[in-house]
Amino acid sequence: MKHIFFVGDDLSLINGLSFAMKRQGYEIYIARKSHEAEAYKYININV
Repeated sequence: MKHIFFVGDDLSLINGLSFAMKRQGYEIYIARKSHEAEAYKYININV
């Protein structure tokens, strides 16, 4: 499966992009704040 990682604070933009990318077969990871994005370094996923 393909992965994509969104970082941003605009929830409506993230929701729209997430919906479109999921329909294309992507698994979505979302961080709303910079500290959330940093935490992905410690999770065993390849984004």
